[in-house]
Amino acid sequence: MADSVDPDRWVVTLNELVTRIAHRFSRIEPRRAANAYVRGLLSDVERKNCWNLAEHAGLSGPQTMQRLLRTARWDAEAVRDDVRGYVSEHLGGDGVPIVDETGFLKKGLRSADVQRQYSGTATGELAFYRCYAPRPTPLAALVRIAGIRWTVEESFQAAKGQVWLDHYQVRSRDGWYRHITLAMLALAFLAVLAAFQPDGDEAHPP
Repeated sequence: MADSVDPDRWVVTLNELVTRIAHRFSRIEPRRAANAYVRGLLSDVERKNCWNLAEHAGLSGPQTMQRLLRTARWDAEAVRDDVRGYVSEHLGGDGVPIVDETGFLKKGLRSADVQRQYSGTATGELAFYRCYAPRPTPLAALVRIAGIRWTVEESFQAAKGQVWLDHYQVRSRDGWYRHITLAMLALAFLAVLAAFQPDGDEAHPP
């Protein structure tokens, strides 16, 4: 049983995805930094902070990675849309948009959005949903869609375990949003790679 994908296919697939978002960056420097950041998230580096990701990329310090998350000019929302399109294209387009406050339980006083302590996995058993549909929708359909929320929860947990979605050291909402956008891009890459793997193979970095 194989425990990794073909190295050449892994690299080619990732390069294709990175090329897909390249035009969202105004300069080559942040584009290269984002490429290195994503590769670092996919690596076996134990803790995915800017210091360790920079070291993995062969940089002398964390400044390049910190600049990528803080001040570099690139459109994180457009990259998010590109990731959504990539997933729909490869895994199907029958997605359901879920508006949810699910977040991360935080420690300390200075992390981005540290005051928001709500987490979807930390609530009680009762849940209430406000639903919108452009046309009358049967209750059974609304219940089915509400249940998809737990798939979203599972995806968050997978992202935390596989691409360290919650390993961020930023002090601003923009920095946090940029980190999770690149983390979800890395997770989308793994999901697409795994979907086209022969049974028994796992999409580990080569």
